[in-house]
Amino acid sequence: MFKTILVPIKGDDGDKASLGTALVVATLFGSHIDVVHIRNELPLLVPAAGPNSAQMISGLEYVAALRESSKDRRHHARRQYRQFCTGAKIQEMAVPHKTKSVSAAWVDQEGDEVGQIIRTAQRYDLVVLHTALEGNGGFSPGEAGEIILSRGGPVMLAAPRPPSEIARTIAIAWKNTPEAASALGAAMPLLYRADKIFVISVADDDQPSDPTVDDVVVRLRWHGLDAIADPVTSKQSLPAARLMEQVEALGADLLVMGAYGRNRMRELIFGSFTKQVLCGASVPVFLTH
Repeated sequence: MFKTILVPIKGDDGDKASLGTALVVATLFGSHIDVVHIRNELPLLVPAAGPNSAQMISGLEYVAALRESSKDRRHHARRQYRQFCTGAKIQEMAVPHKTKSVSAAWVDQEGDEVGQIIRTAQRYDLVVLHTALEGNGGFSPGEAGEIILSRGGPVMLAAPRPPSEIARTIAIAWKNTPEAASALGAAMPLLYRADKIFVISVADDDQPSDPTVDDVVVRLRWHGLDAIADPVTSKQSLPAARLMEQVEALGADLLVMGAYGRNRMRELIFGSFTKQVLCGASVPVFLTH
C-alpha cells in the first residue's frame, strides 16, 4: 500500500494538481501526505561581480531579488498547503497514527531542489508531482525526469486537472522490459482496486503485436483481476501519441508504465517515448525506472 506520500510543491499553479492527485490516492489507502517545499540555497557572495562598484551593486540587487522571490514562493506554497488541508478537511499530524483517515504535514527544507527531493523521496512509498507545460507551473520535464530515474521507487505525475477518483480503469503501457515489469509490480496496490485493466502494447504498422501482452494478462488474472489485452498499431502516429489516444478512448483514469532512460553524473538522458508521454498525458501517470 501507499501509506506515505511525498508531494514536492514549488509555490506556483502546478501545486493544486499535485495536491489534488495525492489526495485521491491517499483516500484509497488512508495515507499520510508530507508536503515539502524546498528553498534553493542562494549565494552569500555575488557571483561574477565586476571590479567596479556599479557592477557590485547590480549583483547585490540581483541576489536580493532572488531572495525575495524565494520568500514569495515559500509563502504561496504554504498558503496552498493550508487551503488544501482546510478544503479537504485533512487533519495535520506529524507522527504516525492508527486512524484510517488521510493526514498531512508541512515540511520545510533548504538546498538543491531536485537533489533534495531525490534524497527525501527514498523514504516514501510514493512521490506525486506535476510537470510544467505551457506555463501551468510545476517541475520541468528535465527535473521530473531526473527525479523519476534517480528516486528508486514509483513516481506519479499529476495531470493538469486532478481526477475526482483514480484506479477504477487502469491502462498499462506494456513492453517486455525490466522497466515495465518494475512498474507493473509497484502498481499492484492500485491494480487490486481497479474495476477494469487494459494492457496496451503499441506496435508499428508493419510489426506484429507483442505476444507477452497475453502473459501479463494471465498473470493479472491469477491475482483475480479483470485484465484485457489491448494491442494497437501506431497508425503512422508517434507511438506515445497513439498510446495516449488509446488511453483516452478506453476512459482510463491512470496510466502505468516504465520510465526509460539513464541518469549518469546528473546528466539526464531520457527515452523519447517516456518524454513524449510525460509531456502529453491527460491522466495521471504512474512510473518507475
